[in-house]
This record gives sequence, structure tokens and C-alpha cells, in this order.
Amino acid sequence: MNLAAAQLAQPDIVDMLRSALAEHGVDPERLGVEVTESAVMTDVDRAIAALEDLRRLGVHISIDDFGTGYSSLSYLKRFPAHELKLDRSFVSGIDRDPRDSSIVTAVVSLCHATGLSLVVEGVETENQRRLLHRLGCTTGQGFLWSPPLDQDELDRWLDSRGQLAVVSLPPPGQALVPLTSPRGGHGDGAGAAHPYAGGDRPE
Repeated sequence: MNLAAAQLAQPDIVDMLRSALAEHGVDPERLGVEVTESAVMTDVDRAIAALEDLRRLGVHISIDDFGTGYSSLSYLKRFPAHELKLDRSFVSGIDRDPRDSSIVTAVVSLCHATGLSLVVEGVETENQRRLLHRLGCTTGQGFLWSPPLDQDELDRWLDSRGQLAVVSLPPPGQALVPLTSPRGGHGDGAGAAHPYAGGDRPE
């Protein structure tokens, strides 16, 4: 689920989520929240405190649209995140602009050095998938595999590839899949990378 700056600023946001999870019998580890750099930077200390509480609760924290905000690396070091989601703007031209390849390579190295997972957003072509995998990216999302799906559609999508259906997922998103997977792959080729689906609806 996506958390906006206004939601992060609510003093009771963690209690609200904890209560909702308990009410519906959902393990916090089954929930992933995505925040943008800009949302965190609106009130850094309050946002980081809320995210730290959510992480202690067991919630998976992702920094969405990474690379489009205005936070410094010193703030990134403070963010209690499990994962970065690299914005699609660095993917769309990766097969044409060597600067995009250099940025992706740098972000891969950053994630490896800091113990963060990396998801590449906006993968739309087989050539992009191959290039990203060659650069060290292992997980991506995008139209190459599927448009945004609701829960029933996602269950069918996974079932058709011999995978277990996703049990818990936020409103419409895209399944995360290994970048070793060509479009339409089966078996290990299209497994979900997390026990939930995440991602933005296309603009």
C-alpha cells in the first residue's frame, strides 16, 4: 500500500495500521508499504519515526520512485527501508542512453553495499529486461509481464504459470517477478518476488 506525506504525518498512523491488521487477522509481515522520497522529506523526523515503528511491527518498507526525489544519501542512510524501487524514468531509455545504464549500475552497487533489495519499475520490453539483468538487477515490474491487476486477475495470472496465488495484496498493482524471466515464462520464470503485489498504476 502507498502512504502519502499526509498519512505519514498522522501521529496515530502506526496504531491505525496495527489495529487494522489485528482486526483482519493479517500478519504484519504480509503487508508492504511504499513511500516516496518526497513524502518522507516533508517531515523527515516524523516520517522516519513512523517508518521505524512500522518496521519493528514487521511491515515491509519500500522507497518508491527512487531517484526522482530530492533527498541526499545521508537521509537515505537514515530511512528504515528494506527496499528501493528504481523509477521507470531510468529504465525507458536504458537501451539508448548509456547514462541510464550507468545510473542503474550505481544504484545496484548502492543497494548491495547497504543491504537493500532493489526493484526496477517500468520494464516494458524484453531488451530492457536482458540489459537490466546483465547490470545486476534481479527483480522488476512492468507491462512486459502484465498490466495492473485486481486480486482475482492476479490469482489467475499466477495460477496460469503454476505459482501459488497471492494471499494478501493492496489495491491494483503489478506482480514483482525475477528479471531472469522472459515474458510469458512458466514455472520459476514468473514467480512473485514477495508475498504481495506492489507498484503504481500506469499514468
